[in-house]
Amino acid sequence: FFVTPTPITMRTNTTSQRVRSLYAVVFAALAAIIAFPLQASAKKECIEIKPGNVKGLARDSHVLLKVGEKYPSGKDEDEYKDLCVRYEGTPTERTRDLVIGHFGIDVHGDKEAKKKALSIAEKFGAADEDEWPTYVLIRKGTTEASEAIKFEGEKTVVGVTTFIRDQLEISVGAMLYYIETLDKLVSRFMEVDENGDAKAQILRHFYAYVAKIMIFLNRGEAKEVAQMYGKVFNHVMTEGKEYATKNIKRLEGMLGSGDRSMSNSKREEVAQRIHILEKFAKPVEVSAEDNRSFYFAVAWYVFLVGAMIVTIIGIFFFEEKGTTTDDTA
Repeated sequence: FFVTPTPITMRTNTTSQRVRSLYAVVFAALAAIIAFPLQASAKKECIEIKPGNVKGLARDSHVLLKVGEKYPSGKDEDEYKDLCVRYEGTPTERTRDLVIGHFGIDVHGDKEAKKKALSIAEKFGAADEDEWPTYVLIRKGTTEASEAIKFEGEKTVVGVTTFIRDQLEISVGAMLYYIETLDKLVSRFMEVDENGDAKAQILRHFYAYVAKIMIFLNRGEAKEVAQMYGKVFNHVMTEGKEYATKNIKRLEGMLGSGDRSMSNSKREEVAQRIHILEKFAKPVEVSAEDNRSFYFAVAWYVFLVGAMIVTIIGIFFFEEKGTTTDDTA
């Protein structure tokens, strides 16, 4: 009589543990699928460039080299890091043909490696350690190091980005960041007739809800930009599609007014707001494949939410059954 309850309780606990394990797996999968729609195409980042890679990179892209110590620090390095942040946040359609990287020379390391690296830097006119960091631009298709263009200006973010724009007509940074998944969601949202029937209104609210989830999940450097998207979504929902066009004109007027009291950071913020508003006024093109991927992700998300709900119910059901069995025993 006293032994009988033990195996029953063990079976019940084992079952409950299995259900909990299943719940954990479902929850992890749910987290993964929530993150999946937020994944953008691989963004361009500043890279470490080895001596033997320069020629290969220049074959397919323009290359901006920062030649200097392998382990740099100080104000110039802070400027370079800021440049990289802006480069990474610039839409890929603008920086597709541009690579920015650090050509580091370990002056205290292996002598042969240092000698080899310095010989390459010398060909670019960047071997003088007193001038480091030295920025050198190699145009796409360049085969001779002597054709590289040495930057002689102030080694600041503004100075280097101006140099890039003047030489390549490529604008880097200016806080013009974007979130590709939100851009495509904006396109779907703006395609729906705001004065349409009940089905259209449900679809508009659905896209706005999905946008809120994406915006909430964006953290780090993308958080501020994501919140700008959210504000425009809210205004367009309440004020209509014309909100974007009207505010682009208003903000462009602010930038073009020549107001000297406006700080550079404020100008960047206004430029960023205009850039996002333009995504609503002139939505990006969404391919059929993008649509399939989006709706598949949503369907999979709904499936996982349902699975999680069923699992939670199962946990309570089995725990309740286990409790009843123990009491009966």
